[in-house]
Amino acid sequence: MDVHEVWQAWFAGRLGLEEMAGLGWGRMLGTPSQHYWPPEKAHGLAQWIQGRMDSGFSVYISISYYAGHGLLVGVERLMLDLDAKGSVTLDKVFSEGRRLAEHLRSYCEPLVLYTGGRGLHIHAWLPTVIDVSMLSRETPGDIYSELAGLLGITGLGLRSLDYVVIRPTVLSRPPYTKHHGTGNTVTPLDTDFKPIEPESFSLQPYLSHPLPRSLVGQAVSKALARQAARQAKRFLSKKHGYRPRSIPWIEEILRRGLPDGRRRFIFYIASKYLAVTLKMPEDEAVETLLDFAERSEKRPDYRGSSRISRAEAESYVRSALSYGKHPPSLETVRQKDPELYAIITQTIGKQPRFSPGALGKKSLGRQAEWDPSSLGLVGRFLEETGLREFGYDDFKRWLESRHGSLTAEEWSSYSRLLRSLAQRGLLGRKFLVDGEWVDVGPGKLEEPPSRSVKFYVAGEP
Repeated sequence: MDVHEVWQAWFAGRLGLEEMAGLGWGRMLGTPSQHYWPPEKAHGLAQWIQGRMDSGFSVYISISYYAGHGLLVGVERLMLDLDAKGSVTLDKVFSEGRRLAEHLRSYCEPLVLYTGGRGLHIHAWLPTVIDVSMLSRETPGDIYSELAGLLGITGLGLRSLDYVVIRPTVLSRPPYTKHHGTGNTVTPLDTDFKPIEPESFSLQPYLSHPLPRSLVGQAVSKALARQAARQAKRFLSKKHGYRPRSIPWIEEILRRGLPDGRRRFIFYIASKYLAVTLKMPEDEAVETLLDFAERSEKRPDYRGSSRISRAEAESYVRSALSYGKHPPSLETVRQKDPELYAIITQTIGKQPRFSPGALGKKSLGRQAEWDPSSLGLVGRFLEETGLREFGYDDFKRWLESRHGSLTAEEWSSYSRLLRSLAQRGLLGRKFLVDGEWVDVGPGKLEEPPSRSVKFYVAGEP
């Protein structure tokens, strides 16, 4: 193939130009500003790419299919972006790229592209194009996050992997285009990481060895379950008056700012809290993050470097919406990022505390820290039983195994404790509604949707 044929094949992907034209699906192109390119203009694509490169621009093409500007309709492949950043060198990127490619080969035949700059793009095709036109906005991103988890990618500990862009809406560099900064060519690499020349390149080996259909099916099923749970939760929010509850330690950090670790706090915690937990509108969430960044920079002990741009804040919020996960608990932060945990706790000092209330002679006799992982008596119950979800009966059996039979008055006090912790935002709840467990999270409910309930520690991943 010559490079023009490669670019056209890259644009057509698994569907091919004829089927794309029949469906009316095209791609998003970027330099990096994005615009929609319909299938009927595919014959002029090579000329456009060449013109943009001659003008000193890099060229990008969406990894997914679109029916208009920003109208995502079909997904066909997963793209993983590895970049040299901070202390991560290009040699480290290539080392981790080899490791990731080898890991993926147990599932499919991945295509590795050297971007011409300081990174690699690794593509893994799905066995078929998935029509996502009728799904909610978050669900295609859920498919990709579930897929990354099922493939074990998130557990490889790759420092160069940009987890933010594991989503279907990203654009990638086509093979044999130029990197505007370095002038180097975007080059496909073989299994030995040696360059593949255009005349030897074909997409067919990668299309013929896609990710397993069963694994992709699992990812889609889990994503659809997430969508159903979100819809049920929105219904319950309207019907039963559920409102999202604030998380005090996160609110305190947003108010005070941080001397260091702003980007990690925004990516791992604040963006999820604002966009997912509080369901704040995107533009408002972005402004809140920018205010937090500016407040951090004004601290006398500020040690950060580059400023956080609006585009960067927008990308964090969209990533949070795409994955749909709530922020981690403070204890999870302590376990996974001790450095950030130390910065947070030094900034806000001693955590707020709550009282579990008077529970008679069986009370702990002391207060527990507000940290959701330290729930006093309930925390001891979870630690000893190893349960991640539990009902009233589970808690009662554990209490009686330690203290003997409880009177009705004693059990009433303990059950009120669980409800109090849920109202304070420390425990989340799932209710059985029409045969399905619906997660309504923590917070106060005017009227529970059913009598069957399970509790869990709020904020845990």
